[in-house]
Amino acid sequence: MTIGHIKRQLAASGSQCTDSQQQLKGTLADYWGNLGSSACDEAQFIEEMDRQKKLTALVHQKYSRLQRMADSPYFGRIDFWEPQSGSDQAERIYIGISSLSHSGSGELLVYDWRSPVAGMFYDFERGKAWYECPAGRIEGEIRLKRQFKIVNGIMKYMFDADITIEDEMLQAVLSKSSDARMHTIVTSIQREQNQIVRDVGHPVLFVRGPAGSGKTSIALHRIAYLLYHEREHLSSKNVIIFSPNHIFSDYIADVLPEIGEENVLQTTFQDYVKDTGVGQELALEDRSVQLEWLLGDKQAGWAMKVENIRYKSSAAFVKLLDCYVGFLQGNLVREHPPIRFNGEVIFSKGEWKKHFFHNLAHLPAGRRLKKIRQLIKNKLQSAIQRLRQEKIKEITESGNEVNAKTVEAMARLAAGEAAAPLYEIIHKLTELHALSLYKALFTCEEFLNNREVAALLPQTWQEICRQTLRELQAGRVTYEDSFGYLYLLGMLEGFPANREIRHVVVDEAQDYTALQYKIIKQLFPASRWTILGDPAQAVHPYLTTADFAEVSRILQQAGSYFYTLKRAYRSTCEIHAFCQALLPATEKTEAVLRFGGKPRVVRQRQADGTNAWLRAVQVLQREGWQSIALICKTARQAMLVHQAVSERLPAHVILSEDDRFRRGVVVIPSYLAKGLEFDAVLVVQAEQTQYGRPEERNLFYTVCTRALHQLCLFHFDALTPFVAELDTSLYDVMWEENN
Repeated sequence: MTIGHIKRQLAASGSQCTDSQQQLKGTLADYWGNLGSSACDEAQFIEEMDRQKKLTALVHQKYSRLQRMADSPYFGRIDFWEPQSGSDQAERIYIGISSLSHSGSGELLVYDWRSPVAGMFYDFERGKAWYECPAGRIEGEIRLKRQFKIVNGIMKYMFDADITIEDEMLQAVLSKSSDARMHTIVTSIQREQNQIVRDVGHPVLFVRGPAGSGKTSIALHRIAYLLYHEREHLSSKNVIIFSPNHIFSDYIADVLPEIGEENVLQTTFQDYVKDTGVGQELALEDRSVQLEWLLGDKQAGWAMKVENIRYKSSAAFVKLLDCYVGFLQGNLVREHPPIRFNGEVIFSKGEWKKHFFHNLAHLPAGRRLKKIRQLIKNKLQSAIQRLRQEKIKEITESGNEVNAKTVEAMARLAAGEAAAPLYEIIHKLTELHALSLYKALFTCEEFLNNREVAALLPQTWQEICRQTLRELQAGRVTYEDSFGYLYLLGMLEGFPANREIRHVVVDEAQDYTALQYKIIKQLFPASRWTILGDPAQAVHPYLTTADFAEVSRILQQAGSYFYTLKRAYRSTCEIHAFCQALLPATEKTEAVLRFGGKPRVVRQRQADGTNAWLRAVQVLQREGWQSIALICKTARQAMLVHQAVSERLPAHVILSEDDRFRRGVVVIPSYLAKGLEFDAVLVVQAEQTQYGRPEERNLFYTVCTRALHQLCLFHFDALTPFVAELDTSLYDVMWEENN
């Protein structure tokens, strides 16, 4: 019956799509046919085209939503009885990705999963239940709770279920082979996840959870819920996601369209850095390039580079920059001379200070100087006009010229030549050069000798200065310097604030420094926030990142709320236990009860493990696993491994943040695997020489947690101490031939 309604509505919607497209084509034809008509007519055509485009988009969106519902019209049902109804019969409420009404009576046949009443499906078992709606709290009783599996319009199975972590629907979802993209989890959202998705009372939400706890899925479904709940004043154009890289952005691109919403804006912090235009005059180092250098063999200057990174991502450096901004703002015009022209004071020292420190104090320093520049130019124009009149009089009295136009031109030229050097001086006095000022941070003795400032400097400050200036003078901005430089630029010139963005999602939040958060806050001053992360998955071993408490202080918004997820859904119990043991014995999490084989630690017979890796991939493929990752520590290693295996096996390689996510056999460096998941993970060279530094423990943990069903670690030399120190009951040891 439900599919019959969907098909009839699809037919009607298809006709509407055709009609709206024809109307849009007609409007466009009229526009081009009347091109060159009056501005008023042209404005009306443009307005009509915009209206037609929006209408066409809405009609097509509805058609796509109905197509998806034809495949699976609903996935859940609750029978809810309200005592106030006056009937003993419970109302049947079917729940799907979108709502569906009876085309004749308007009766709701299927409720959108985001509707208030559908929230009970996720939050309650059979028994007493309630939901909030505009009329208030509606209380009653759930008498039946049922889940369905419908594929291509055919019901595969159904069963009555309570909310338990081990329920069959969740098991079915988690046991599947990984796809090329992340998909919606509306059929398996758990109670603690649903609370986060539907939270509209807090302007800032922090979500902390272990690998595989569904943080990204929660964020995407939260966006879909907010777009539904606040649809009158929130659209996809008002939401932005900060992702770790473009691979991840590509990986999550299908989730929102699957549940009937347009994709929202997606960006990375590196995109913002490039958009500032800094890269046009300087060579910018991105995070991947820096990690590639740091994670490889130690080179000359490695230890000092690490100290540089740690300090410039620390709270002390943030304070140093804030002190420096205050120092600059207090000294930028203090010694500026009066502006004189033709024996007349145009702009006095007192006026510099009055305008800069008082009249324009609400503006960033750079904008103050530009305003002052215009004030001086306005005054100078009057003085130039007076000089021009004097020149006209001189030329006329000399008797050399009698043509009035010639006299006027000569006077104007003479006055302009007299003012030209002054214009150049004014420009220099009112122009800020952010790069020069950033360089001066490391050389200005007057600032650095201040007692308060000196207390913020590390013992290695002099070497940090030398290393920094060497890079800047060569026209390069390192990854760690990009934060400080952009922060200084924004504080002095003003940040390009975007008030159209009303919700910002920061995923993999544990990888951002305090300076990055201060910059993002300035970029989106009218926004609410959803911030998700896991400190254990910080992939940059030497970056001092901001914890949630510090981020909350930076955002300075009342109403922050902290959620902590304790359950992990991605990996089998055996892989989860292995990965948990890699971390210090602090907060432990539980895994969904889904069992599989223990992780395998494979000892290679030869240093070149190509044969071992290929044999393992072939075994995994015979077992039915489709998404298999060979994770190397660096991109250089990934390139070499790909060259070796691709001669005998079709395989993709991902080497940069701009690559696309691929399904099948993928070779990828450790720091680009963050946020992704695979049926099986082969950790290439899980050796002490590769993963031996204590700071790289979280990186190794992150690599291992990418596995859903199978995890294999290969080594020829001594095994990484992160694994060697574990209880051997957590994994199986085998030689290459036995794999």
